[in-house]
Order: sequence, then structure tokens, then C-alpha cells
Amino acid sequence: MKKTLAVLAAAALLGGAARAEIVMLNAYAVYEYTIPGDSYVGAMQFEHLVYDTDQVDPKTHRAPLLNQQHQIKGHYMPSHVRAEENMEGAWIDLSHEPYRYHRWSKVKHGGMEIIVDGTEDGRLAMRKADDLSILVSGRYWIDPTPIKGPDAVAAGTPGPADAMPH
Repeated sequence: MKKTLAVLAAAALLGGAARAEIVMLNAYAVYEYTIPGDSYVGAMQFEHLVYDTDQVDPKTHRAPLLNQQHQIKGHYMPSHVRAEENMEGAWIDLSHEPYRYHRWSKVKHGGMEIIVDGTEDGRLAMRKADDLSILVSGRYWIDPTPIKGPDAVAAGTPGPADAMPH
């Protein structure tokens, strides 16, 4: 206890230590291609890319993505980190603007398995997992303004499954 208080007192005297935060960034995509009946060319997709500032690599300025939320009927989902979203190998590059991200992972979308394909060249696609054919694709951009607070913390931590909004 005395050691903890001494560390806190030293941090206060030195101006406090930097504290890691879970942060969300708004990301947007405009579809340039869609399969018939799925969406339409020109449709926008709204997302949150979620990462922990403590996990930013000081050399590459990349951080693993904890969550990629998609806006569905006005709600960002999944609201918490879920294992079935498979964020393994997904990262965001914060080294320069415009920010870029990378993700190639299989997820369940409705009754179908799809691949979420986000590339460093500013392209986003959703592909059928069985044959990799493109369902939708387009260009994306990321707003560098960090979103902090309870919604960001919830989006970056494990929690219960979401119910689909009506």
C-alpha cells in the first residue's frame, strides 16, 4: 500500500503518467459496386474502428483493432468485443493521415460466412467466404478525431451479444 501511494505521489509530482485509453474513430465507406439486391452504388457504410492507445507500436504507429462496429438501423454493432467477430490480424495505421487499416477475417453475417476485407490502399470489400466473390466494395476514409468515453470503452471490452435493432 505504501509503495502504491509513493508511486502515485511520484507520478503526480512528475505531471502524471500517460494513461492508455480505448478510442474509436469514425470510418466511412461509399459503395462503388454491389451485387443486385444487397445495397446500391453510392450507399454509405458508417463504422467505428476501436483500438487501445496503449497498444500502438511506437515504431510503426500501428495498433491492433479491438472491434469494428457497423451502423445497423442507427445502432453501432457489435456494441462489445465478441470472439466471433474475429479481429485477429486486424490493425490500424496511425503513422500519417489519411489513416489506413487492414483486416482480412471471416465472420458470420446473417446466415452467410463472409470475409471482411479492409486494405491499406483505402478499399473495403465484403466477400463470400466460399468463393471470395465480392458482395459490396468501395473506398473508405477514416476521421482522425478520436472518440473517447464510455461508448468507446464498451466497444473495446468483451460483453454480451447484441440483439438486432428493429
